[in-house]
Formats: sequence, structure tokens, C-alpha cells
Amino acid sequence: MGQWQIGYPAGLDVVGSLAAGELLYAPWSIEAITFDTTTPERFGGKITGIAETILTDTGSFTANQFDGGFIKITSGSAKGNVYKVTTTATNTLTCSGVTMVSDGVATNDYYEVITGSSSFTFPGTRSPSRLDYQRTFLGSFERLPYYDGGISIPTGMSPDDFSLMVFFTKTQFTPLEILLNTHLSYDGTEAQYNSTDKAPLILENGTHDAAHQFLCNCKDYKIVKDGTFGADRIEVRIHFEYTGLASYRGL
Repeated sequence: MGQWQIGYPAGLDVVGSLAAGELLYAPWSIEAITFDTTTPERFGGKITGIAETILTDTGSFTANQFDGGFIKITSGSAKGNVYKVTTTATNTLTCSGVTMVSDGVATNDYYEVITGSSSFTFPGTRSPSRLDYQRTFLGSFERLPYYDGGISIPTGMSPDDFSLMVFFTKTQFTPLEILLNTHLSYDGTEAQYNSTDKAPLILENGTHDAAHQFLCNCKDYKIVKDGTFGADRIEVRIHFEYTGLASYRGL
């Protein structure tokens, strides 16, 4: 079995519409969905110059680093505003079609910028251990006209929550923590935690095919310090909900 991976489909942050984003998930349970190859990153800084569509922070970025990601203003009169990054250069983040100055964004305001669609590959020696897997059973059945006597399917039997445990160094966990705290909608924009349009994460447990890809939402995670494996090691328990594994999807 290979390395575990988690993330969003390739290109989700540039689709531009809910319908187009949903199409990226259409192959699920039929063929493997391709992960976005962007590494999750976050940077915080102070604005040194501002125009309607361009934020300047001299020498803080690399070309294309945050394309498709998001600027979040964290101070000033525009605190809380979010803008989608279209182009990243060495000194600037360009957000086409916005009005940052008119919105109140100003020089010396603080901000953070986060990558959009991205993925994380668990280090080869850090594949997760599955802690638990729960199923709900409601006791109802549906008889389908297959085979001689039909087949009864318990309609209340469905995948529910499960948790993973994995040991990391602090440095190894940082990009995964950024990914787990970045929620995207199907249209590639930032989603509120309870958004009905929030796109699910794809969790692949070691083999890149449809049978080994889950669709899920990270409910929460817990960082547990464990000195047994060294001062820099941490134990992380990740709680997923609304999980789905490849299965027959109906006629």
C-alpha cells in the first residue's frame, strides 16, 4: 500500500461556478479523482501599498505562489474581507475585479494569504492508523428485484464518522493543518464552515483508484503532545464526518 493523501480535486480554485466545481467530483466511485498538486501554504504580513485590485508587500512572495488562493484582511476597517488572488508576483497579490481601496483596505493593515485548492501527502513513515469506524442502522429495508428472490438492502446502513491517528513532527503537520482549516465551496471560493455548497475533501488511503477514495469533511482535529517519540513529535487525531466510500450509486 502506498502513501495516504488528502485534498481537493485539481483546479477547483479556478472553476468559477458551482456547477463546474461539482463536475470535478462526478468521477467519484467510478474512477480516481486527480488531486491538486499545490502544497498548502499560509503567509501573514503588513500591507505596504494598496490599489483597488493590487496588494503590495515588498519581497514577500514568489511568482504564482498563491494563485487561486485568498487574502483575508485581519485588521482595519475592512477586517474580515476576503479576496480571491488571480496573480502572484514577487511584491504583489492581484485580485481581479475587486475594489479593495473602496472597501476600506489601507496601507499598514495586516492580512493573511492562503492557498486555494491543494493537497497533502502523508509522509511515507507517517501513514495514519484508523481509530474507529461507526455505522448507523435504522432498521428499514428495501427489496430490489435482483436474482431469483430479490435482494434486501438495509437503507439505514450508511458510513458515518471515523477518526485517524498519526504521528508527525511539527514541521510535517503544518501544511496539513492549513489544509484542514481551509474550506472551499464548489465554485472555488472560500466557504463558511456550515456552507451547504462546501466541497468535500478527498481522502485516499494508500492506493490511487476509485475504491480507495473517501469523500469527507474534517469535523475537528486534536493535537496531543507525546514526548515518547521526542520533543518535536506530536500525535494528531483527525475526526471526519459525512464520509462516503465508493459503492453502487443506483440505476
